[in-house]
Amino acid sequence: MLDSPRRIHRLARRQGGWAPRGALALLALASGGGCAVAQELEEPPTLEDGGAGAGGWGASGGGGGAAGSAGSSGSAGSSGSGGSSGSGGVSGSGGVSGSGGVSGSGGVSGRGGVSGSAGSSGSAGSSGGGGVAGSGGVAGSAGSSGSGGVAGSGGTAGAAGASPLCDEALRGLSADFEAGAMGFSHGILDGVTANWPLDEWALGSDALAPGGCHSGVACWGTNLTQNYAQCARAELLSPVLDLSSCASDAVRLVFWHYYAFWQGSYGGKSYADGGTVELSGDGGLSWTPMAPPSGSGKIVINPNRGLFYECERPGRFYVNGKQGYVGTSGGWERVSVDIPPALRTSQFRVRFAWSSGVSSSTANAEASRSATAPGWTIDDVSVER
Repeated sequence: MLDSPRRIHRLARRQGGWAPRGALALLALASGGGCAVAQELEEPPTLEDGGAGAGGWGASGGGGGAAGSAGSSGSAGSSGSGGSSGSGGVSGSGGVSGSGGVSGSGGVSGRGGVSGSAGSSGSAGSSGGGGVAGSGGVAGSAGSSGSGGVAGSGGTAGAAGASPLCDEALRGLSADFEAGAMGFSHGILDGVTANWPLDEWALGSDALAPGGCHSGVACWGTNLTQNYAQCARAELLSPVLDLSSCASDAVRLVFWHYYAFWQGSYGGKSYADGGTVELSGDGGLSWTPMAPPSGSGKIVINPNRGLFYECERPGRFYVNGKQGYVGTSGGWERVSVDIPPALRTSQFRVRFAWSSGVSSSTANAEASRSATAPGWTIDDVSVER
């Protein structure tokens, strides 16, 4: 005999089901009885927010520092071939005493006289083409501010140079999670509430990813021991990172991940659970999608299987319709994406957001796992050049 809705409600309350803010419920109308059943989660989720433990967010600076290959003492530096004393410098071939200098063949009293063609003001004179300020002069094309000068393309701040402050900042931006959460936290998406395992992000050893975690014995996973439940929707958030000293330096977000999401069809339409990576420059108030990754696809969440099995607030899946990771990676893969200049602020954050739809006709969270997939595992997150 089927339980009445009132009895089921009392049972759910006695069993201590948690109702996190923003959760998602899967409702099932039992055939023949019409009872609405809300499944419960085995245990409440927790927000993990660890400190920057040993080695946390601590990558060494990238190549190309302040004394890069073309730095101040580089081949084209202030004393380089085109430096102030270089081949085109003050005393260079076209210098003051050069072939066309003040006392050159066309010097002050030369055939071009003071104002002659090669005179002191002539074409090769002291201010001439090879003069003090000539093409090879102090301020010439190869002079102290010339293309190879102190501030030239190969000067102190040359193309291969880099900000020492940015290098210093990047040394603190690497997380392998061996020392703990490293400031990462997680929570439910979409502002829904229900007794259901909506957010199962966890930190630890992964029994589902090939070979376990990418490095060491700790990584983040949507579930570390079994397939995810249908109708899940959650995010993994980095702490706020200060990239303001890298505003003029090209830097990248790098991470390793393994993913395996359910794909299937219902009612003649194809669906795909999946996850997306987003970046923020204002601490998470707004989010910018990461450039679509190689092999990415469109996330299409199935919100129900008819009226009998439906996710809570089926029209509010944030990731639905976005480009992201769908299907399976087949193994661990490295992702590297440029961080846009506008997001290199003192309030930079990254988040990994994902959701799953209804993949089977069941209102039981544990039973639904048999028709889903392992989910998403994240490890070795860093910001680097």
